[in-house]
Amino acid sequence: MEEITDLLELAEELYEQEKLEDSEIACRKVLKLSDELDFPGSSRAKASAYLQMGFIYSKLIRVSDAEGYFEQALTAISSIDTDMADCIDHDIEAAIYNGFAALYGENNIYDKALEYMHCAKQIYAALVEENEQYRLEYAMLLSNMGLLYAKINDYDSAQTELFDALKIYKDHIRNPDIAHDIANCYVNTAVFLMGIDNYSDAEYYLKQALLFYKKLHKNNKNHYNTEIATVLLNIAITNGMLERKFKALWFAK
Repeated sequence: MEEITDLLELAEELYEQEKLEDSEIACRKVLKLSDELDFPGSSRAKASAYLQMGFIYSKLIRVSDAEGYFEQALTAISSIDTDMADCIDHDIEAAIYNGFAALYGENNIYDKALEYMHCAKQIYAALVEENEQYRLEYAMLLSNMGLLYAKINDYDSAQTELFDALKIYKDHIRNPDIAHDIANCYVNTAVFLMGIDNYSDAEYYLKQALLFYKKLHKNNKNHYNTEIATVLLNIAITNGMLERKFKALWFAK
């Protein structure tokens, strides 16, 4: 249904523009049409609408409501017969798990966030075998998993996920569409390295992230200010820690 596709695209655009109420209205129109028409693919449309509403309520920090919409999205996509489901359906299912993971991660519920990330990881690992286009989504997931592992001080797992993500991004380093994702992965890697006191390598990745953010910032004077400021602050921290180490080594002689 072309009308439903257009409404879903509109809902996503409105969400990106921070017009959350209008985005929700578009989602509810999708749900109403899906119920009225009950066409092939209505379950996928419902899942996509509920998923978008989950994102909306996550942004509003209404955790219980967001959980409810993600659950409804999962119910809708799970209603599709396994033999009939295709890559798009599995991608939506992975996105739902990512929605749960982001919701819990942002609210510092790291065990549940990682639980849902592992569900998404299983799906993406299978999707990549079928279609290479999902590799970049897989890389973003690995990067985010690595950051969460670093936050709970599981540095072995953090290193595995982050370095696997970096390997994927290395093959797409000049792709402007994922410049922001690559920069985020560099920052996540730096956070991990700072956690194990490897400030020299952390500084390298922060400076690489800064180059990406500055290119992105060039065309948007406001959006990336916070990210650039955060990277500069962390570079200052790594410089300070390196200076202290050098002084300690000097006085130890």
